[in-house]
Amino acid sequence: MTGQLDLSVRVIAAGASWRIDYQLRRPDGTTRAFRASQAALPPNQPGALFRWLLQASAQDAQGAPVDPWQAAQPTRKAPLCVLLTTDHPQIHSLHWERMRDPATGLWIGVHPNTRFARLVQSGFGQAPPRREALVVTTLTAAEVTGTFDQPLAPIPADFGAQALAATPWQSTAGPPVADTSSLRQHLRAAPDVLLLVSHAGAVAPEAGNVADQPKALYLGAEKITAAELATTLENQASRPTLICLTGCTTAADGRIPGFGERLVSAGTPAALTFHGTVPQTLAVRFLKHFLGEAYRSGDLLRAAQVARAALFDKMEAAALPVLHVDRERPRLWAAPPPAEVAPISRRSVAAAATAFLLVAYTLVFAQSSILNVTLPGHLAIAVSALVPIAVGTWLGLPSPSNTSARLNRAIAITGLLGLASGSVAFTVPTVHAESGGTYVVGRALTPTGERARAKALSKGQAPEPRALLAWGPPEQLWSDVPQQRQRLSAALFGLVATLASLAAFLVLRLWPTQRKAHP
Repeated sequence: MTGQLDLSVRVIAAGASWRIDYQLRRPDGTTRAFRASQAALPPNQPGALFRWLLQASAQDAQGAPVDPWQAAQPTRKAPLCVLLTTDHPQIHSLHWERMRDPATGLWIGVHPNTRFARLVQSGFGQAPPRREALVVTTLTAAEVTGTFDQPLAPIPADFGAQALAATPWQSTAGPPVADTSSLRQHLRAAPDVLLLVSHAGAVAPEAGNVADQPKALYLGAEKITAAELATTLENQASRPTLICLTGCTTAADGRIPGFGERLVSAGTPAALTFHGTVPQTLAVRFLKHFLGEAYRSGDLLRAAQVARAALFDKMEAAALPVLHVDRERPRLWAAPPPAEVAPISRRSVAAAATAFLLVAYTLVFAQSSILNVTLPGHLAIAVSALVPIAVGTWLGLPSPSNTSARLNRAIAITGLLGLASGSVAFTVPTVHAESGGTYVVGRALTPTGERARAKALSKGQAPEPRALLAWGPPEQLWSDVPQQRQRLSAALFGLVATLASLAAFLVLRLWPTQRKAHP
């Protein structure tokens, strides 16, 4: 994505300490790498997490100190995308989405100019092409019974309809999923998006010590761990592009990787899970914002940020949506191929400049019988027209550093300067005529100039000529033309010249921007 700043952060266990590798990639394609070391994991608190990961004492390849967060700030006009990569379960168990930016006080996961996700390496491939309507399957877990470490609230019957309210997608739903076999049957239909609505918790809550147990999804009487769900996905011919799990505590576990990481490792490009205890009503509201933005833009990182920000003040202390992805540019549907600007040659620029000059000089010579413009006048007009053409041509000439955006701006500058030149040089010429003296055809006088002229005449002095375009006895030019006609002709000349400049501007602006799509 053009204009995005990427900060990749990889945390690696190095004996009893931790190594953090950073790679900062700017919008212009340049990269910068640096590294930091930390002795121990930080407390699971917003400020401590931020300082540990993004304000560590890092060094670049030359040994110069680097503040990772500050290094990304000079180009923050573009969105900053922070991707955290690690294969260590202790890192996954921390609440990185709650890291708080000290400058704004916002969690990094809801900052309006920041995207955050956890990157998991997977060889699934590229995002699928966009379809007219993505296939969405909503699966609701069968009612569960038994002993649990906390009460299980009922799942809303219209969960899927509410979650997809902001999209035109239709959700297919079968009977409640009661075991792995029924889940596998739905996966064979190859949905693009899978919403699995269930509860989650300890794999054996009746045994006690739930904090030390792996987490599982509750599907009726069966409980499916992250490893079992990943195995089910790996055995499918195709996998959903996005899986959303609403069960609590599915994002991470202190001893084993969470469901999100396991799903992406198994071949799902993106997985949205929740870390902590989240009410189903809040989960469906989050998914409504998340899927709505994913439908509009296709950008899953932006969709997660928009949804987190929309519900930031409603999130409970322990509820946190976590996005795991398998690539730096995760999308729900593939972006259309970028259009490219047809190359513009020096000949094209010269042809456009010539057309502009021809229009201007055609008007000048058409009015010469009235204005009697002589050689100095033509030179003045030529300068006023050639300067913007020369500047615009110089800016618009193709070079290796030119981008289509810069070229379009240069062409627009050319046209605007030409328009301004025509307006100033030709708008409402005024005749200064004195009996037996000289006359001057020039630009329209400003109110200050009119007062100076009147003052000079009241003292019997001739006004100083300005913008000299012609001279001679006044009767030679205006003896047979009434004063009103003089003013009208001059005004019409200025109007036509300005319109011609506008037409030239449109030609210069639109002609070279013919686009063609990639084959």
